[in-house]
Amino acid sequence: MIEAEGCVDVDNDGVCAYEDCDDNDANFPKPVGTACDDNNPATFNDMIQADGCTCAGIVDGFCDINVYSFNNAIEITGLTAQENTKVFDSNYQVVWECNPWNGSPCSSFELIPDLVEGDTYYVSTQSNDCDLWMPIVIFSGIPANNLIASNQVDEADGFGIENIFPNPTFGELYLHLKTEKETESYVQIFDLSGKIVFEKNLAIAKGVNAYNIDLSELQAGMYQVLIHANKKVIKERFVKMRD
Repeated sequence: MIEAEGCVDVDNDGVCAYEDCDDNDANFPKPVGTACDDNNPATFNDMIQADGCTCAGIVDGFCDINVYSFNNAIEITGLTAQENTKVFDSNYQVVWECNPWNGSPCSSFELIPDLVEGDTYYVSTQSNDCDLWMPIVIFSGIPANNLIASNQVDEADGFGIENIFPNPTFGELYLHLKTEKETESYVQIFDLSGKIVFEKNLAIAKGVNAYNIDLSELQAGMYQVLIHANKKVIKERFVKMRD
């Protein structure tokens, strides 16, 4: 063990304990973006995250659930008992949760009532084959489907993602968005903590539209992009590699 003024280094790796995510293992911290294995067969592109210790990959697939807002409530359908689902308010405080590990597993239909009209809430769902983080604005009117899986197109207006590449990326991310009518959209990118790291308004013309986003300043890790249009949200995951 190395001890110097203001620094204790138990594993002798040259990193002080207060900056070391595992001061009992000289192999950590590792550089962000280092390939690893999170021991989850449902994920791919596993890599070390921003803390230098956590290994995580992208879930191979999308969450087959529907999220609605109406009558000052959120309705979630398609959940299973294996999923851990939380609803956060705009201050990221948990206002509702179903969790198979604390004796309150999710049912296929969940209703979260008495929410604040006009406020933005966040729905988080996690399981071995589902990883979702999406915002939803509370409405007081009739139901409106707010979630489209990334590989689906809304039949009403033909809006959807034609392509998103490269994934993983070292800096530039290209979005090809398709719509049958001119519309306005809003793009947000979140890191794994739920922090918004990029947001921009986009005007989408009829047909396929190509956009590129500069991600060179982002740390290596997993991110989720949400594209809002026509009171719906398309979500997709991508990986930013270490330069």
